[in-house]
Amino acid sequence: TYGRGMFFSSGFTSTAPLNAAFTPNKTSGVAPLEVTFNDRSSSNTTWSWNFGDGNTSTVASPTNTFASPGTYSVSLTVSDGSATDTVTKNNLIFVTSVQDTLWSDGFENCFGLSYPLNGRNNYGWVWRDANGDNDGPGCYPESLNAGFDLAYEEDKGMGFGNAAADATVWDDWFISPELWLRPGVDNLLKFYANGFNATYAEEFDVMLSPSGGTQISDFTETLANVVDTDAVWAEYSYDLTPWAGQKVRVAIHHKSAEQYYEFYDYFIVTAGQLSDAGAPSKPYGIEIERALIHEDTNGDGEVDESDTWNQSDTDITLYWNRNGEPDLSSYNVYASQTDGFTADSNSLLGQGNMGDISIKIPVVDANDDVTILNDNYFNMRTFGADSYTHENLTTGQTWYYRIGAVDNDGNALTDGALYFDTTLNVMKVYDLGATVWRKIQLTSTDQANLNTVAAQISPTNNLATVAGLNTEITNLAGITTEITNLNGIRTDISGVNTIAADVTAVKNNETNITAVKNNETNINTLAGISGLSSLAAAHAAVTNVNNNLISVQNFADVYRISSSAPTTSLNQGDLYFDTTANELKVYKSSGWAAAGSTVNGTAN
Repeated sequence: TYGRGMFFSSGFTSTAPLNAAFTPNKTSGVAPLEVTFNDRSSSNTTWSWNFGDGNTSTVASPTNTFASPGTYSVSLTVSDGSATDTVTKNNLIFVTSVQDTLWSDGFENCFGLSYPLNGRNNYGWVWRDANGDNDGPGCYPESLNAGFDLAYEEDKGMGFGNAAADATVWDDWFISPELWLRPGVDNLLKFYANGFNATYAEEFDVMLSPSGGTQISDFTETLANVVDTDAVWAEYSYDLTPWAGQKVRVAIHHKSAEQYYEFYDYFIVTAGQLSDAGAPSKPYGIEIERALIHEDTNGDGEVDESDTWNQSDTDITLYWNRNGEPDLSSYNVYASQTDGFTADSNSLLGQGNMGDISIKIPVVDANDDVTILNDNYFNMRTFGADSYTHENLTTGQTWYYRIGAVDNDGNALTDGALYFDTTLNVMKVYDLGATVWRKIQLTSTDQANLNTVAAQISPTNNLATVAGLNTEITNLAGITTEITNLNGIRTDISGVNTIAADVTAVKNNETNITAVKNNETNINTLAGISGLSSLAAAHAAVTNVNNNLISVQNFADVYRISSSAPTTSLNQGDLYFDTTANELKVYKSSGWAAAGSTVNGTAN
């Protein structure tokens, strides 16, 4: 009977050649990034993986965690026991630090109006039909094609198709909106693509326009040449950091010949998160246009696709891109009719409008354009999100504008702000008028002085001390003239420094010095006496004279000459010559008496 017992097969030997192949489930993300590598090799029995970060594996479809930001090349070597084959994908995995999303587009509005609905078209895509056959990209809704995986997310994807049926040779460019890359940090582009049918290999180039232009000739940078042989949604990511701070565009150049379909979905640009320390970075991507006035065409009280926008004759609007600092508070807008004006309270127009950057784009069923499949679908739109409208202008006027960013700590970016660029090792000053950081060029003397100062600063001690002396430094800044004068006598100051002990002694004798100062007139009189030096040499004799003068003064009190009897300083035995009586008299206890016999035993 058939079907009973045990049977053994003689085995099956694959005729497929030994081939190493794999596909990652993602190619970019924030560290730590976990990536699973799906093995697609043939005719092998062993696997040897090298993930480029020091990690390896020998399992068929391993998962590796990339711990640090960087770009990693991944290789796989397979063996059938007698031969090996190796495939290496260079710069396959791009791991970044914390990222902010600057822009995303999932084509849920197909190729309709540019969201957000504000009358502008700064998020519209551009199609270039290079070969002129009028075959271009299409918007493919899954809601119209049940059972087909036409979108990476939600309902709609953009794609090129039917080439195999009608022998079309594609040479078409699908060009993104302007993408303003954040300066000073890493920037990343990624999107998803699906070849839909593995039988047909689809080819496309990922191109970049460094100038932001939309002509085919503007796309001078090739990010990748892709041959898609898979029938799954795969992630493609590219490092845009070399163009950080620039306005660029990316494009898909689809160039398959007589193939099948290629679908694209969910384009996204992210950038490294900025620090909230210090003043916020400058606003960038500034554009000035005539203001657009909304007209509620259908009268429903809402802003929707059926409304119209009319250009103002008297108002203009400034648009700029949102900074990424977590603590960004507002923007100040300044204006003047004089070029090179100072941004201050006199020229302040007001605060800019902080617009929404997470834009709601309802996912609509393509069968009736009414049924909402997802009313909570959002795309990120930071380019031109913030604005200010300057109203009631007069034709023929010329105005100049400056925009300053302010954070929650009150730090504002204005003209003259400084920062040290650690990447280029240069000091830069902010030019608010041009909204750019400019490198400060040092002369050789400046550089020498800067090096001298740098050598005197200890990053762990003196620098912190100086930072704590902000008030004192400000006070010094207010006496620049006096400091300049002191600089002119620095040699004399150095000389005084060498006799510091003597200066201290003089300071301690301040009272006597003040007394001498107060007797300045008499000292000057003495200085005018020509014999003063000789008198000083006879100091001892002068002292004797002074002592004798005292004796003479004492004698003058004992013997006096007067026309009348003295009445003061009287002592017994004092004498005076009475010039009226013409006789000598002596003072006794009873008064003045003639100096005769009654006194000294002699006759008159």
